Amino acid sequence: GYMWKLPMKDTRSEKWQRRLFMAKDGFLLYYDPKKSPEDPHFDNKPKGVIPLGGCSVELIERGPKESGMHGLKVTHHDFYTGRHLVLCAESEDEQRAWFDALNDC
Repeated sequence: GYMWKLPMKDTRSEKWQRRLFMAKDGFLLYYDPKKSPEDPHFDNKPKGVIPLGGCSVELIERGPKESGMHGLKVTHHDFYTGRHLVLCAESEDEQRAWFDALNDC
Protein backbone atom coordinates (compact mmCIF):
# COMPACT_ATOMS: atom_id res chain seq x y z
CA GLY A 1 0.00 0.00 0.00
CA TYR A 2 0.91 3.66 -0.09
CA MET A 3 2.65 5.50 2.73
CA TRP A 4 4.72 8.64 3.13
CA LYS A 5 8.41 8.42 4.11
CA LEU A 6 11.09 10.78 5.25
CA PRO A 7 14.64 10.50 3.90
CA MET A 8 16.88 8.45 6.21
CA LYS A 9 19.96 10.53 5.40
CA ASP A 10 18.61 13.67 7.07
CA THR A 11 16.53 12.80 10.12
CA ARG A 12 15.65 16.49 10.64
CA SER A 13 14.11 16.82 7.18
CA GLU A 14 10.37 17.24 6.73
CA LYS A 15 10.45 16.48 3.00
CA TRP A 16 7.86 13.70 2.88
CA GLN A 17 7.76 11.45 -0.20
CA ARG A 18 4.82 9.24 -1.11
CA ARG A 19 5.88 5.70 -1.99
CA LEU A 20 4.30 2.33 -2.74
CA PHE A 21 5.38 -0.18 -0.06
CA MET A 22 5.34 -3.98 0.06
CA ALA A 23 6.41 -6.19 2.96
CA LYS A 24 7.87 -9.38 1.48
CA ASP A 25 10.15 -12.16 2.77
CA GLY A 26 11.40 -10.17 5.77
CA PHE A 27 12.01 -6.95 3.84
CA LEU A 28 10.11 -3.73 3.28
CA LEU A 29 10.36 -2.76 -0.38
CA TYR A 30 9.38 0.63 -1.69
CA TYR A 31 8.71 1.84 -5.21
CA ASP A 32 8.01 5.02 -7.12
CA PRO A 33 4.27 5.60 -6.67
CA LYS A 34 3.67 6.69 -10.27
CA LYS A 35 3.24 3.11 -11.50
CA SER A 36 0.90 0.48 -10.09
CA PRO A 37 1.99 -3.19 -9.81
CA GLU A 38 -0.96 -3.98 -12.09
CA ASP A 39 0.55 -1.75 -14.79
CA PRO A 40 2.30 -3.86 -17.47
CA HIS A 41 5.20 -1.36 -17.41
CA PHE A 42 5.68 -1.60 -13.61
CA ASP A 43 9.38 -1.61 -12.74
CA ASN A 44 9.95 -4.59 -10.43
CA LYS A 45 13.19 -3.05 -9.15
CA PRO A 46 12.43 -1.23 -5.87
CA LYS A 47 13.80 2.24 -5.07
CA GLY A 48 14.76 0.89 -1.66
CA VAL A 49 14.89 -2.24 0.48
CA ILE A 50 14.71 -2.18 4.29
CA PRO A 51 15.56 -5.34 6.32
CA LEU A 52 12.83 -6.12 8.85
CA GLY A 53 14.40 -9.04 10.73
CA GLY A 54 15.39 -7.70 14.15
CA CYS A 55 13.76 -4.33 13.58
CA SER A 56 11.80 -2.38 16.14
CA VAL A 57 8.58 -0.60 15.14
CA GLU A 58 6.74 2.00 17.19
CA LEU A 59 3.66 4.12 16.61
CA ILE A 60 4.37 7.86 16.56
CA GLU A 61 2.38 11.01 15.90
CA ARG A 62 4.14 12.41 12.86
CA GLY A 63 3.26 12.91 9.22
CA PRO A 64 2.76 15.37 6.37
CA LYS A 65 -0.10 17.86 6.60
CA GLU A 66 -2.01 16.19 3.76
CA SER A 67 -1.97 12.76 5.43
CA GLY A 68 -2.33 13.28 9.18
CA MET A 69 -0.30 12.04 12.10
CA HIS A 70 -0.34 8.25 11.59
CA GLY A 71 3.41 7.66 11.88
CA LEU A 72 5.62 4.62 12.29
CA LYS A 73 9.24 4.69 13.39
CA VAL A 74 11.39 1.73 12.31
CA THR A 75 14.82 1.18 13.86
CA HIS A 76 17.30 -1.59 13.09
CA HIS A 77 20.81 -2.40 14.31
CA ASP A 78 22.07 -2.30 10.70
CA PHE A 79 21.00 1.33 10.23
CA TYR A 80 23.74 3.92 10.70
CA THR A 81 23.96 5.27 14.24
CA GLY A 82 21.14 7.66 15.01
CA ARG A 83 19.20 6.88 11.83
CA HIS A 84 15.75 5.42 11.60
CA LEU A 85 12.98 5.13 9.07
CA VAL A 86 9.94 7.35 9.60
CA LEU A 87 6.79 6.43 7.70
CA CYS A 88 3.26 7.75 7.75
CA ALA A 89 0.16 5.77 6.82
CA GLU A 90 -2.84 7.48 5.28
CA SER A 91 -5.23 6.55 8.10
CA GLU A 92 -5.20 5.23 11.64
CA ASP A 93 -6.47 1.83 10.43
CA GLU A 94 -3.66 1.61 7.87
CA GLN A 95 -1.15 2.66 10.53
CA ARG A 96 -2.25 -0.24 12.75
CA ALA A 97 -2.21 -2.70 9.80
CA TRP A 98 1.33 -1.66 8.82
CA PHE A 99 2.46 -1.83 12.46
CA ASP A 100 1.18 -5.42 12.69
CA ALA A 101 2.63 -6.40 9.28
CA LEU A 102 6.08 -4.98 10.04
CA ASN A 103 6.19 -6.64 13.45
CA ASP A 104 5.26 -10.01 11.89
CA CYS A 105 8.27 -10.00 9.52
